[in-house]
Amino acid sequence: APFGTPGRVDAVLVVDVSASTQRSARVPADPVRARVRGTRPLEPDVTILRAELDSARFLLEDVDTRDTRLGVVAFSAADRFDPPRVEISAWTEVTLTRHLGAIGAGLDRIGRAGAAGSTNMAAGLDRAIDELIGRGRSRPDPDAAKVVVFFTDGTPTKPHEDARDNELAVLRAAERAAVHGVRVFSFA
Repeated sequence: APFGTPGRVDAVLVVDVSASTQRSARVPADPVRARVRGTRPLEPDVTILRAELDSARFLLEDVDTRDTRLGVVAFSAADRFDPPRVEISAWTEVTLTRHLGAIGAGLDRIGRAGAAGSTNMAAGLDRAIDELIGRGRSRPDPDAAKVVVFFTDGTPTKPHEDARDNELAVLRAAERAAVHGVRVFSFA
């Protein structure tokens, strides 16, 4: 189904778990959200990672699993690991599923593991694309609209040393998403 019309949707939540997400989120209280949704505004000492995870959980409240599958991907960079593991800058925490409990458990695991490493946005986006089109661990649905919800706090600092090369890597990953019909919604 074209995006915006009723039909099946596969969406991957992509969470930035780089070291910079340990900083305070400095998110202003949102009294409208609190009044309309009955949720509390974020406390002032909430980290960016926690704000990302809370936002992902907030999205789960409106998911109709009859026509939507969700997955979770996390990313930082290979320098997250000691010693660095070049092949792991992004990983699938939860394959596409209709079970919101599995998504919540995956978000909990990400929160417990914490933030570390540099920011390899291209790897996170590429891993999500792979899950949506069947090159990852998820079973693809060729008839589902494909969506990435991308949570991050900053700019890419990997896989290259040069900032411009990192920006170009993310743009190339976005072009690959477009080629596969994947829509990307980014929240910083």
